[in-house]
Amino acid sequence: AEFVLEIAGRRLVLRRPVVFARTDAVRGEVVQPVELLPPVTLDLSQRLALLPHGRPTPLELILRATTDAGAVGKLSLHAPKGYTVTPTAADFALTAERPEQRVVITVTAAAGAQRGSLEARAKVGEATWALHRDVIDHAHLPRRSVLRQAQVGLVPLALAAPEGKIAYLQGSGDAVADVLRSVGYTVDEIDVDQVAAGQLAGYRAVLLGVRA
Repeated sequence: AEFVLEIAGRRLVLRRPVVFARTDAVRGEVVQPVELLPPVTLDLSQRLALLPHGRPTPLELILRATTDAGAVGKLSLHAPKGYTVTPTAADFALTAERPEQRVVITVTAAAGAQRGSLEARAKVGEATWALHRDVIDHAHLPRRSVLRQAQVGLVPLALAAPEGKIAYLQGSGDAVADVLRSVGYTVDEIDVDQVAAGQLAGYRAVLLGVRA
């Protein structure tokens, strides 16, 4: 917030953060910045989707109300030429008791489709919002939100259906196995004990994650 003062004929401008303080039973007084948020955010499960030509790929979107007042409106989904999206629209009604609504979207890339983005928009009243919200919430930091455009990058792939199973030893917090499954691979996630015992028969390949 900005405060303009005039003292003895001199103009002073003071800028101070606007904060909200509450009492937590464990942490005591908790201070966090006051945030201006849209009535609803559109939180997508991933930022990039790999789409083999002709293969329907599911994506998840969660509509979230940012206040107890909730939000009622219509979701719409927009993709470039060469992509089929199902559904292209959906109604939502978010309340204090039910502040979230999950929508499963299926995207299919046709042969010849170019790289682009799937955009999600929510219309509430006369206003349209298209923001994804990430919340940074750690005990040693003030809680705050990071807003970005609600969209997923679409990458079409000319990829033949793979055969055989892949063994994957997961790295530190990675999502490689999920990405491989999304493009059609059959993946078994294995552990160190299976590797040490040599239980790798029947796999076409063995992949190791970063810092596995």
